[in-house]
Amino acid sequence: MRKEHILIADNIPENIKTLRQILKTDYKITSAANGKDALKLALSRKSFDLILVNTAMPGTDGYEVCRRLKADPRYQKIPVILTGDPPEEQDESRGFEMGAADYMRKPFGKAIVKARVHLHLELMRCCNMLEEVSCLDALTGIKNRFHFDEVMALEWRLAIRETHLLSIMKIQIDHFEAFNKEYSPRAGNECLRQVAKTLSASLRRPMDCAARYSKNEFAAILPRTSSRGVTAVAEMMRRNVELLNIPHARSPVSDRVTISVGNATATPSKNFSSDLLIKAADEALADAKTHGNQVKSVDLSPSLTLVVPEFL
Repeated sequence: MRKEHILIADNIPENIKTLRQILKTDYKITSAANGKDALKLALSRKSFDLILVNTAMPGTDGYEVCRRLKADPRYQKIPVILTGDPPEEQDESRGFEMGAADYMRKPFGKAIVKARVHLHLELMRCCNMLEEVSCLDALTGIKNRFHFDEVMALEWRLAIRETHLLSIMKIQIDHFEAFNKEYSPRAGNECLRQVAKTLSASLRRPMDCAARYSKNEFAAILPRTSSRGVTAVAEMMRRNVELLNIPHARSPVSDRVTISVGNATATPSKNFSSDLLIKAADEALADAKTHGNQVKSVDLSPSLTLVVPEFL
């Protein structure tokens, strides 16, 4: 079972030693000796599950660390607990205004530290579970349009900040209305479920996201992926759907269910709207649907080093 990962930031080695000793049995621990190193660790790697940070560190103090972490989309829901000597009321209030989840006073008592860390991680898990349920499409079980829009906004901001490629897909089942008329709406729903499951399973990286976008339309977001990479993934999806061998007697494209896919790739910037990328994918999808069972891609990015998903 995966251990949750905690970052401890403190300029006093004895404080780190004490907290590590209390928490090391239940959690994976990483430490930083100052605020600058804590931010470097947190912002240059995958997210920590909880962060303990001393308010009184010289230079970049705990308040500034908290403020900068909470400005990053990846850490907006991650609990940051401030630590230190008993604060003045205005200092404690300042921490909460910056997004801190709690303030833990020294000296550190073993039972209190363990209880507070456990509480905030449990609250985060519960919130994540509720959010997960609200983000699922009731029919297909994959992510819904609401979640797609949230992830798109998040990945767009990250891509602007880090100057990396972002690709999206728009996907439709070919001649789905004819399928419904031939086999019944109930069969159509089952077809949607099977196709949705196949599309989602075709994305192997945790950062990729597939969602039901509308009735017969799906979408996917692939961060750090070039036009070549997203085209390869789309072709794999197209083949995998064909391999489902769902009969489609009224399709002029094939005797089984097929999909058409439109891809668009860009390097996001403040002068380039995400709506333009979605529009480009829609236009590529319309082109793919002309004959059906095709993948069409549009590359709006400048000439950059290609990024291809590792599993291809």
